[in-house]
Parts: sequence; structure tokens; C-alpha cells
Amino acid sequence: MRQISASRGAAFVLAVFPDRRAYRQPAEKRMAAFNASSLLRGTKIVDMAERFRDRGLAFEDIALDDIGHLGVRGHAVAAEVLEAELRTLAP
Repeated sequence: MRQISASRGAAFVLAVFPDRRAYRQPAEKRMAAFNASSLLRGTKIVDMAERFRDRGLAFEDIALDDIGHLGVRGHAVAAEVLEAELRTLAP
């Protein structure tokens, strides 16, 4: 996706959203597979659990269920975070 986006002049950001279990894990464990993947080298990866927690939000504040489907507040915060991330990549 990053390569396709770049070929079309668009930025690509991979946003990793947690389920309930992942929300409690340390970032190193939660993000290990993503950070170690050679396929993702050069891709901006956003740890959404970290961004939610930075705002003092508990899992229950952002999600509707254990899977992590976002509620209204979760969607609003995710939109703010992703807009800010994309702005850092814009020319």
C-alpha cells in the first residue's frame, strides 16, 4: 500500500488499533511484529493505543467491545490523531 500510495503522490500511514488485551500491553510487545517487519520499512506506523493513552483514555472510553470497534469518542480522537500524522507528511 505504501508503494502504491507513493506512486500516486499520496502519503501512507499504518494505524495500528488495539483490542482490549493489546491496549494493556507495553508498546514494545504490542508493536514488536510491526516494527520488525521488513515489509513495513519506510512506513509511518502509528500506535493508536499509545495515542489514546497519551490523552488519558481508558479502553472503555474509546471502544464498544473487546475487539476494539471504536465508539463515537474513539472515532473522534482517531480522526484527530490521523489528521495530525498526515499533516506531518504533507509537503
